[in-house]
Amino acid sequence: MASAWISVSPRGTLAHELPPLVPVYFSGDEELEGRLRDGPCLDFNLIYDPRLFSGAAIVLSTRETLVPTRADIEGVLCLDGTISWGRGTLQRHDFAFVTTGDPPLVLAPGSKALRLTLTTR
Repeated sequence: MASAWISVSPRGTLAHELPPLVPVYFSGDEELEGRLRDGPCLDFNLIYDPRLFSGAAIVLSTRETLVPTRADIEGVLCLDGTISWGRGTLQRHDFAFVTTGDPPLVLAPGSKALRLTLTTR
């Protein structure tokens, strides 16, 4: 996976090199410009009102088991490999909402996933 650059403008110039699979948190009030250095890119956004929710994006790796939490809204994006759970199998770029009480999700060897949660404040 390729690295990318992100810069904030017009209030100032702030440039960051972003390594692959590292979530970036920023306010939607800023004007952003992103530039890919090389290779393909998958951009996945979790957009929410921080006055109403707290949110998180966490990258999971091989052989981790994901047990749904008590978040108000929770989802999993399969980034690479496969994820198996009681409702079937997630393949690369498949997304599923999960809720408390759902069976655990198990990442196959070599797999990566993005776990997204939104919780009411």
